[in-house]
Amino acid sequence: MYACAALAACHYNVRLATNQYQREFYKFKGKAMKRLQEDLYSQARAIHPGTLATILMLCLCDLCQGGASDFESHFQGAKKLMELRQERTLGCFVEQYLIWLDVMAAASHSRSTVFAAQDIQELLHESGDFWGFDAIPCPLDQFRVIHEIGTLHKESASPDTTSMERMDQVHDIKHRLLQGPIHSQRGQNWFHLTEAYRYAIILYLLRLFSCNVDEYELNWLVSSVLYHVKSTPPASGWSDQLLWPLFHAAVEIKDTKQQEWIRERAQCMQFSGGFGNVQSALKILEGVWMGSRPPEYLDMMLGWGDGTILLI
Repeated sequence: MYACAALAACHYNVRLATNQYQREFYKFKGKAMKRLQEDLYSQARAIHPGTLATILMLCLCDLCQGGASDFESHFQGAKKLMELRQERTLGCFVEQYLIWLDVMAAASHSRSTVFAAQDIQELLHESGDFWGFDAIPCPLDQFRVIHEIGTLHKESASPDTTSMERMDQVHDIKHRLLQGPIHSQRGQNWFHLTEAYRYAIILYLLRLFSCNVDEYELNWLVSSVLYHVKSTPPASGWSDQLLWPLFHAAVEIKDTKQQEWIRERAQCMQFSGGFGNVQSALKILEGVWMGSRPPEYLDMMLGWGDGTILLI
């Protein structure tokens, strides 16, 4: 309850660009963390589904506050609780959401995911491959590819060099993404959202591995993301979930008019969705557009010391 109240206060402040409920946010967040610590001392209380949900709410509080935090401690605690529990939440919704956040946080950071590929596979098996579409904008096949990309990069013996074997794997992932299924079963907006993710994942893949990219191909990928982003209605639940694809296209944009459109859409996302990580993404983009883009993708994402930036 306290974590939900903290998240609501933070959402209100971000959406209305005010600090009216800043005091309430910190008060309720502090109470939630204290209650969580108390619950963890008792195994009976620790395995209650509300305890796992509290960790998720605290993750979302950090995301709402700006998206830069030590999320790893949240995920490690969640994984331990999931190992203790004999049952899952309804539809494995909370567990899937936490795994989604873990994978997306690690995608922009040098750390590995807390949840291994086996953990993800076991959870999906337990949930009958049911995927929480209402909270997780990326379809299951694309989510698995994002996890695969991050794992491949971190398992490479020498990330600063490009071996033939590793580049063959990169090209294989790229081709699988291009040839992957079209997701239109949930309507036009779902189609545009998932297509934006498809091309953004390719941009992420190519930049993470410092691939040589043809200018025409790069422009096509960026244009494809922007087309699908623009095809979703602004200030909607669909558009609010497009920060990650929009960011990875925007880092390649040099046209000032397009950059201004990105700023306007980002502001719309923040006021509609109520998450402060939009402003964190825009801060990185402004630096890139001013010409201070590091050559390595992960270096570009280091804007807050040791904190993990979570862009979703």
